[in-house]
Amino acid sequence: MNRVQELAPPKAIERPPFSREMNTYIEAAPEIVFRYVADIRRHPEWSSEPLEIRLEPGPDSGPGATFTTTAHIGKGRVFAQVCVIAEESPRRFVYESRDLFGHHRWTMTLRPEGTGTRLIQCMERLQGPLWLRLLQPYIMWPTVGQRSVGKGLANIKTRLEANS
Repeated sequence: MNRVQELAPPKAIERPPFSREMNTYIEAAPEIVFRYVADIRRHPEWSSEPLEIRLEPGPDSGPGATFTTTAHIGKGRVFAQVCVIAEESPRRFVYESRDLFGHHRWTMTLRPEGTGTRLIQCMERLQGPLWLRLLQPYIMWPTVGQRSVGKGLANIKTRLEANS
């Protein structure tokens, strides 16, 4: 089933946007992987940092579902608004977040591979403050972002393969 919600008007998106992609192979069917990653309430189970999620009024899943999150990074906290944008079971799940680092789109693409699933996570910055646009490609992604996304993917793999 395909369901889509639009959050960012196209003219508001930076050109070219900053994006990075990482992937992992998971020995589980795409339907199982999709159900897990598409359930925003379960993201604290695999997040690289301690994460709290609170559902906002409205749909509790699928496009339009909105959440408030608090990530605990070191001694600090990062607050974000998260909205599910698209859900195409079992191939693609997309959500967007807005926080002090700007507006980002996160896309989870799932591809059958052998007896399992290739999970590809793509992060795109749609808008961001000047300091982030300058630092993200050269300092923040290589030192923090890449480790964080990689750890999240590893956590998903570990959880799903332990349950299969």
